[in-house]
Amino acid sequence: MSVATLTTNTVPLEDLTGLDAPSLITEAKYILELIEPNWKAGKKYKYTTDANLPISVPTFSNSRLNDDTWYARVYDFTEFGDPLKERYHQALLQYIIGSLTDFKRSHTEYEKHYVKELYDYELTPFQLAGADPQSFTYLAQCYYKFPFPLKKRVFYELVHIYKPSDNEAYVISLAVHPKNFERPGMDSDFTQGRYTSIEKVTYEPESKELKWTMATCSQPGGKVPHWFTHANLGSAISKDVPHFINWVDTLKTNEALQIRSSERHEPVATTTSSPIASPATQTQPVAGSAPVPAGSV
Repeated sequence: MSVATLTTNTVPLEDLTGLDAPSLITEAKYILELIEPNWKAGKKYKYTTDANLPISVPTFSNSRLNDDTWYARVYDFTEFGDPLKERYHQALLQYIIGSLTDFKRSHTEYEKHYVKELYDYELTPFQLAGADPQSFTYLAQCYYKFPFPLKKRVFYELVHIYKPSDNEAYVISLAVHPKNFERPGMDSDFTQGRYTSIEKVTYEPESKELKWTMATCSQPGGKVPHWFTHANLGSAISKDVPHFINWVDTLKTNEALQIRSSERHEPVATTTSSPIASPATQTQPVAGSAPVPAGSV
């Protein structure tokens, strides 16, 4: 496949009738396979998790992919032992990939719990041509709130989840035109951003190799200059790794507290509720969360 045939970039798709799942997945795989061997290596961002473990998140960029500038991170959990890799593998499947049937446990719902700028969403089911039974597709209208002086952002996306097995799974988000939504929700309080991304989770059971890859091209819209977005996008996407790890660790800590408390028959106060136990308030369409665009700069 040549780069010219790709349709994944920040230009919002107006007509969704020509989309089909097999082509979309092929394009996503093509982009991800080129990252480490062909893209420009960027900065390795170093963080310390709340459990006091130093981690390093490599980033990459490509300024010539389908008339857009892309950024990526590739994190392989090398700082963690095999038991923790297995645990985070299950967490990635449950929370990053999410349910293939239930909006309350979807990829978009869980993002709201570790992406602090995301405060609301609306989801609508979408029938994607050629979709595999092990997939889930919906339209997402996602709302972000950023510090002053930035206005609130709204992002319109088509989200396709594809999980052929527990050892390989994808989340593909495409920027789409707001006319594809029944209630675009645009007003003077919101600036429309554009966000396209591909996430992949892979796990090798024998070698215990775990990898979480994410590539994105994004435009926050408004008066934020492109150079500023490009200068900060690598940092913005790398932060998702420690944010997700810390959030998952908090869930596990609360679970352990609940178990110990139940053994003593005592109540316990927790700092973070399980998103399954307390999903976002929903309407029709379902309301609640979304991706991690460059609108955060």
